[in-house]
Amino acid sequence: MRHHSGAKWGCRTQAVTADATVGTAARARLPPRPGSGGAGEARTALLHQLVRFAVVGVASTAAYALLYLALRGPLGAQGANFTALLLTAIANTAANRRLTFGLRGPDRAIAHQGQGLVVFALGWALTAGALALLGATAPTAPHGVELTVLVITNLIATLVRFILLRHWVFRPRTTPTTNPRETRVSTAHEAPTTSGALAALPIGARQGDPR
Repeated sequence: MRHHSGAKWGCRTQAVTADATVGTAARARLPPRPGSGGAGEARTALLHQLVRFAVVGVASTAAYALLYLALRGPLGAQGANFTALLLTAIANTAANRRLTFGLRGPDRAIAHQGQGLVVFALGWALTAGALALLGATAPTAPHGVELTVLVITNLIATLVRFILLRHWVFRPRTTPTTNPRETRVSTAHEAPTTSGALAALPIGARQGDPR
């Protein structure tokens, strides 16, 4: 009788140990819970991008203002606005690509510039519309008033530009996801179930046989 009880106790101990091993392995394979640390890092990365984008934006705005004032006489308001915006947009896209979003090398550089020109077109439409509205309401406005209106409009266009650059032009390229069926198959091979762990025990231990 004592031998029989000892065999049963040993069987239970082995079963509990197998269950604990399987449970530990299953917990180790669980993915990290969302928001367990990535949210703070994402906010920090966004803040750094905003700071670098602001620095590039201030430099671009200053260059735009100087170009506009230099070209206002020979090209007129609309021509100077278009030319100054185009030149600064190309430099702005290249600077943001490298400094704000940390992309280096020739990979997709031409595509980024093409998308940057689409963003430039939106900014030009805003500033050209502001100039047209100013010309209709105050046709004799001095150049300083024109430049002030353009700078304010450019600030609005800059916000739109950052959103488009971050979420469209320089959006991180996603990698192909793993086939869920393959994941299930590999998991089934990697993690033995409780029944599989018990199947590895001696027959006598599984049935409580004292032999």
